[in-house]
Amino acid sequence: MKGAFLYGPMDLRLLEVEKPVPGEGEVLVRVKAVGVCGTDIHYYLKGRTAVFVPKHPFILGHEFSGVVEESRGGGFRSGERVVIEPQIPCFKCYYCRRGRYNLCSSLKFIGTAATYPHINGAFAEYCKVPVEVLHRIPDDLGFEEAALAEPLSVAIHACRRASIGPGEKILILGAGPIGLLTLIMAQLTGAVEPLIVDNVERRLDWAKEFGGHPINFDIQDVFEEVMEATGGEGVDVVLEASGSPKAVSTALKCVRKGGRIVLIGNLPDEDIPSRLLNIVIKELDVKGIMRYANTFEVAIKLLSKKMIPSSKIITHTFSLEEIHKAFEVAINGQALKAIVKP
Repeated sequence: MKGAFLYGPMDLRLLEVEKPVPGEGEVLVRVKAVGVCGTDIHYYLKGRTAVFVPKHPFILGHEFSGVVEESRGGGFRSGERVVIEPQIPCFKCYYCRRGRYNLCSSLKFIGTAATYPHINGAFAEYCKVPVEVLHRIPDDLGFEEAALAEPLSVAIHACRRASIGPGEKILILGAGPIGLLTLIMAQLTGAVEPLIVDNVERRLDWAKEFGGHPINFDIQDVFEEVMEATGGEGVDVVLEASGSPKAVSTALKCVRKGGRIVLIGNLPDEDIPSRLLNIVIKELDVKGIMRYANTFEVAIKLLSKKMIPSSKIITHTFSLEEIHKAFEVAINGQALKAIVKP
């Protein structure tokens, strides 16, 4: 089979390798669609993401759907259409037993360097996965749309952690794919015209199209815009989706007293100077999210019921042979979501 292996920064090689052989409890999936994620881009540009540094070449790609080619696990048959939840928890530890399997003490993750040896991902014709990570998809849900279940799950988990109520005032920092999906989810949970911040006009145009109030931080003062929109009170909830240390400071300034902040973005692995006194004097609730948990069935249902504008989110599709082009349009901002179809 063909697979795109990451060898280092800007070094992605399409190679011919043996097709994986599933073991007991595993399934071989014929990959039909896989999204280019911000994490994939970090690996491609920098050769690492956050604290995860590859120790050997591996195949990226964790937002994917496909067809069961061969099954050695119970419950799934050859030919079934599936989407893959790329987290592999132990289901035995303290966190797994309490339903927070995204915090599993021995969590493995497909298509990243988070586990050693690294588990090959889906920028390939085939991918081998444990049967527990499969979710069936309905016939009316296309493979490309189904691949959005993974990034949509991040947005669902973030909005759950934020406990957004009807009519609450929301600020989203970052209008990349996760920020825009969070914008859509926030509105489904009751937010009205959330404020959303970025400096890329194309992203801000998408934000406006999806119901947001765009703010360009290059030409507008974010704090002043927020105060004007909220009558000087600040927003109820800030969802930080950029991974920028400066955005954390912006969140602390723009949230009202008693408000909530949820950190979604992949922040750098370093100390970040921020005025943490705001957390105390404003009595803020500040939460992080580590990917997601118990979200995929909801994501599949929302996508299947066309409550997510998938056709507008997926802006580009490529073959596996065109994977470098897929990364290029994702990096330069031409694509909202680029999908590779091996």
